[in-house]
Amino acid sequence: MEVRANQDGLSYFLSEKHQILVVSLVGGLTKSHQEVMQKCIQDIENTTAHCVVINLHDVRNIEKIMVPDFMRLQAIVRKKPAQLRLCFMSPQIKMFLEGAGVLRPAEVSPDLKAALVSLPLRKAA
Repeated sequence: MEVRANQDGLSYFLSEKHQILVVSLVGGLTKSHQEVMQKCIQDIENTTAHCVVINLHDVRNIEKIMVPDFMRLQAIVRKKPAQLRLCFMSPQIKMFLEGAGVLRPAEVSPDLKAALVSLPLRKAA
């Protein structure tokens, strides 16, 4: 597991196993955290995972200025190509992201277990 953080409170944890990457974001996605978010996007881009789950359980808030970065994170995963799932969104975060037009219903799961079960896993050769 890998941890990246800044002093203000945004951190993320990466856990990869069997071509599945789980990214857990912790804190607020605010302008002061853009550098950490950019590093997170870069770390995701550098993995070979076929499936990426973004865990938003501990995200307190997302500022409007961070929507393009969040969209970039999604685009990087889709471009790999990899399956994307977003899970554990609070009702407020979900409403905000829906209002911003960045959620695809097929990519949203209520929790981590549902997200993992919904992934089309590749069998090892």
